[in-house]
Order: sequence, then structure tokens, then C-alpha cells
Amino acid sequence: MTNYIKTSFAFLLIIFFASSCKKERVRYTGEPGRESGVYFYSVATFTPDRTPLSYTDSINYSFLNVRPELKEVTITVPVKLIGNVSDKDRYFKVKAAGGTAIEGVDFEKLKDRYVVSAKSASVILPIVLYRSAKLTTSSYYLDLQLEETDDFKLILPFLINVGNNQRMDATKFRIRFSEIIVMPSYWSIFGGDYFGDWSIKKFQILNSLMGWTTSDWNYAGRNGYPVQLGRFTYAANLFKDYLQKAADTNQIVYYEDGVTPMQLAPAFAVIY
Repeated sequence: MTNYIKTSFAFLLIIFFASSCKKERVRYTGEPGRESGVYFYSVATFTPDRTPLSYTDSINYSFLNVRPELKEVTITVPVKLIGNVSDKDRYFKVKAAGGTAIEGVDFEKLKDRYVVSAKSASVILPIVLYRSAKLTTSSYYLDLQLEETDDFKLILPFLINVGNNQRMDATKFRIRFSEIIVMPSYWSIFGGDYFGDWSIKKFQILNSLMGWTTSDWNYAGRNGYPVQLGRFTYAANLFKDYLQKAADTNQIVYYEDGVTPMQLAPAFAVIY
């Protein structure tokens, strides 16, 4: 079994000044009682030589750039070890410790435990976020909390940011996510003549039919980008056919209120 240093940047900073920037690997003798620990390790900024300069204890994610048909995404959160690298698999635990997101509803239920493979000193924690209509109007978040196990203790409670000496809790991590959609300016100028009144649901269906994403609308009308005025007639006819077929089979597509049948501009009106 080989022991390598797996420690906080606060400790590395001491080594940094003591060794006058030498690029040597530092041998590590482990914690008292040969304990090992886990901590969240997400670097926000680096120095030019790739030394961590600041850390972050959260991440923001938006579904805006994700194709409409994709209903979930996996966020990866880095976890590192401090202490001894083992020649066998070991396990750590993390729990949902609060937030506005509901486990099993807004994100996949967490596992009872996660594995750190033999001879590994880090692992990527996967968190699966679910896409839902409510994300288009509100932002949600979940807080993750590491827990001690027989294999790992929480022996590194914080990391220190260089510059302001701010302490970042290394045992907690927050994930914020949303898909807040507002009417694109290109729709407000041209869209009404083809697609009728603005609606988030209508916007999502259109994007799904055309293979567009919300971010494509930020570049609408520019060369090389998919959202073009010249394609709106085709898009409106495709949308009309979609709505008409649904209506003809008694599967009417309604607006967000669940009562009003979805309609396009008069030139592309659906017959109900």
C-alpha cells in the first residue's frame, strides 16, 4: 500500500512556501490511526501553473441548452480523498440535506453508498437531475452532505481560498438548476405572424419539432444558425400538422392552463 498526500489546499500552501515552489511529490504518512477521509473538491480558478487558487461549494445548471426531448441530465461532483490510498474498494456516503428540490421527484434518489475503487484517490459523484415544466418559471436547488462511514471520516472540514482566506465547507455541496424561459426578441418581432401568441409550452413543442434549442434563439437570424425567418413558414406548417393530427384523434394539445386548445397564427390556424 502506498501513501500519497491527499490534503487540503491550506496544507499545500504551507508546503508551497516552505519549498520555494519546488515541484516535488510530497510523501504522506496518513492520519492518526491510519484514517482516511473524503471531501468535495471543486476548483473555481487556477494560477497559471494550475495551482488551485479558489474553490466553489456549488454549481449552477440550466436546461436551456439541452434538446427538448432530453428529460434528465447527470451532473458530476468531484470528491477527493485525504489519507491512505487503499488496495481495495472502499465506500462513502452522501445524503440530500435540504433544498427546494425533492429527492425522487426533481432528482434521482441517491444511492445508499458510493464506491471509491482500489488505488484511487478521487471519484466523480453522479447526480441525475430531472427536467420538468416547473423549471421554466422557478429555480430549484439541492444540498448534498457527506457522511462518515467505516472507511472514511470527515477529517477535512473546510478548504481555504487564497486571497481572502475564505473558508469553504468541504463536506457540503449545493446544486442549483432551472430552465427559466423568456420570450426571445426574435419571436416578439417575427414569431407572432407564424406561431401566434407566445407560450412557453408552445415554444418547447416548436423547438422539439424543429430540433432547435432555447440558446439557438439567441443567435436567430445570423448566418450559420438554425433559427431563421426563412424557415418559419415550414416550421409553422409542421407545427400545424402536429396540432391538427392531435385534434383529429381527440388528443388535443392544450396551453398551460389545460383548457385552451393550442392555436397558431391565423394563416396556420388549426381546425378544432
